[in-house]
Amino acid sequence: MDGVPKLVVKVTQYVEDHGLDYEGIYRVNPNMRIIDQLRAQFDKTGDANFSDVDVASVAGLLKMFLRDLPTPLLPKEMMKDIAQSSQGDKGMDVKLLANLVTRLSRMKYNLLKYLIRHLHIVSRHEKENKMTPANLAIVFGPNIFSLEGMEYLYWQKYTLEFLCVLISKYKEIFSEVHKGNLEGRPAYPIPYKEYMAEKNIYEPVTFSVCHDYPTAAKEEEEEVFGGWLYLKVQILYVHICICVHMYVCTYICTCVVSTVYSTIRVGCPDWTLQLV
Repeated sequence: MDGVPKLVVKVTQYVEDHGLDYEGIYRVNPNMRIIDQLRAQFDKTGDANFSDVDVASVAGLLKMFLRDLPTPLLPKEMMKDIAQSSQGDKGMDVKLLANLVTRLSRMKYNLLKYLIRHLHIVSRHEKENKMTPANLAIVFGPNIFSLEGMEYLYWQKYTLEFLCVLISKYKEIFSEVHKGNLEGRPAYPIPYKEYMAEKNIYEPVTFSVCHDYPTAAKEEEEEVFGGWLYLKVQILYVHICICVHMYVCTYICTCVVSTVYSTIRVGCPDWTLQLV
């Protein structure tokens, strides 16, 4: 499994050697100052020294690396294909997912496969680190997919299910198309500087998206969209009600104060107005 960036290989190896029993690995907030220092070392020398560095910060470097890839590891064009693989309560079809990941470019496929292999190993220690496939999918979803904000929330169900199945059924999915070593580390990882110099190393891929979803998936998508639209209308309605209520209250208070002041001014001698 060659062609994996050296940074990814080094970080995952360090985590597997020192962090498999670390509770909340990849979920615990890292020290950003240390991450910036490690990144600066990679930028300058193509390598970094992890000695005396907490494992949470090293793990955070991997998430930053994935988030800062020139092109996302999994493009948004995959989302409808992933949704099509969903079979509702039956989960996602393993063979369809295996076919889907092979449509990635060779470099992206190798990196995805190596990353999922690592997350699979981490999840096998979930009793100690509390990181189940579902928890790992929640953490890595935003870093792997090119989705942000409302768009990510819209597709979140499918992205989490997709990653969770990849992690939990790693051997089944990748053995469908690759009969080689599913456990080992790359023999020739890509040097960091070479990766940084070649911005097109993860070339974009065109997916032949099928717009004719299974009826259940299409209805569920429409239901989700309708739910978001209803929520937005409700929020707008509440805001309007609050604004109208505040305006009416302000107007009433102004009228009351004006009326009281006028009454006092008319019914009291001039010298008493000085006390008002």
